[in-house]
Amino acid sequence: MEEVLSVDEGKAPKILFLGLGYADVAQEAGLYPELVEALDSAGAEMRVVAPALDAGRIGMRLEGDIPVLRVATGPLFEVGLVRKALNNLLLPIRYFIALRRQNREWQPEWIITPTPPITFTPLVWWLKRKTGAKAYLVLRDIFPQNAVDLGFMSRRGLVLGFFRALEKWTYTVADRIGCMSPGNARYVVDHNPNVSAEKLHFLPNWIAERHIISRAGPLALAREEWGVKDTDLLCVFGGNLGKPQQVNFLLDVAEALGNEPNIHIVIVGRGTESAMLKEHIKARNLDNLLLLDWLPRDEYQKLLVAADVGFILLNERFTIPNIPSRLTGYWAAGVAVLAATGTATDLNEAFLSKYGGGEWVQMGDVQRFVEKLRSYANNPEMLAEMGEHGRQAVLKHFTAKKAAEIVLNEMGVERSETNYH
Repeated sequence: MEEVLSVDEGKAPKILFLGLGYADVAQEAGLYPELVEALDSAGAEMRVVAPALDAGRIGMRLEGDIPVLRVATGPLFEVGLVRKALNNLLLPIRYFIALRRQNREWQPEWIITPTPPITFTPLVWWLKRKTGAKAYLVLRDIFPQNAVDLGFMSRRGLVLGFFRALEKWTYTVADRIGCMSPGNARYVVDHNPNVSAEKLHFLPNWIAERHIISRAGPLALAREEWGVKDTDLLCVFGGNLGKPQQVNFLLDVAEALGNEPNIHIVIVGRGTESAMLKEHIKARNLDNLLLLDWLPRDEYQKLLVAADVGFILLNERFTIPNIPSRLTGYWAAGVAVLAATGTATDLNEAFLSKYGGGEWVQMGDVQRFVEKLRSYANNPEMLAEMGEHGRQAVLKHFTAKKAAEIVLNEMGVERSETNYH
């Protein structure tokens, strides 16, 4: 019997979600569409404002059951830094104009915004003053410090001062702030003493229950489709390939594994480091490392089902606690996790070791990472156990429905009596 999340009839909150990376649910899944769907299923009255996916899809439309206002914003991804920054700064103005043109009778009671970006803050401030709504911040990116850590922004100067002031204002405007880990919340309080700790709470990353897979049936077929032997170790890294991930680490790992023909690494993704990876894979003859720019979601799911280990990589220069959302993707497929990060994140203590779903090594420690992989190749039972621990953790704690429950509780929304089906 499954618990159904629902709010009291007649007390359904009106919630406006202001998004940046918001996919069309009819085409693909995504972190924020899954949260919006879960809130809608619980009975909340949802509206979404998000960038137009193409020039022909501007204006209000139903995506699934959710009214989504698509706004022409200019390119926000895979463009030059200056152009990207300008379009992000113009976002609140463009959203403001689009909202003014819509039916003004619908007034939100809560406004949800994620980071990135923090440039929505002026719009949220205006909406709060105009409608009396409260603001809920889903904190998934601590900017500008992440840019400073990676050398994208100077540690001093007017640009940093501007964005730091905007960050502080973001925390002030928010009535509730959902942080992805306990370390994440501590960082915000420690570096922003004017922020009330009472605003902050734990809102871990989530995934829709429909993406949680049992490996028992499809495992053999998936491995056969990928040409993986039962005795092979298949390792996967899926996601963005940029400076934050320090993906060049995997080049050294693959080279160190050169004499291990039964260990394979598949990278699925693209980003600023894609060209570098392709060049080095060819120049260093890394036959055990395969780079794929993209896979359809169902094919990527088959790859995860076939995989033994999922990699998480974070740049060792980060001073902020990051928790990549790919963790729940791996665990939902029953895949054990091996992470290489710096020491700023509490990924290991708050997730991997806590739930027994993976292990951690220091980013840059190629030898230790390789030793882990070689030990895994000789101990498939341990990997299967870690993967199942991760899957169970997702089922109990990290579904989109659980995230929606946390959000509604923090909003003070009354729930109806528990229903089951």
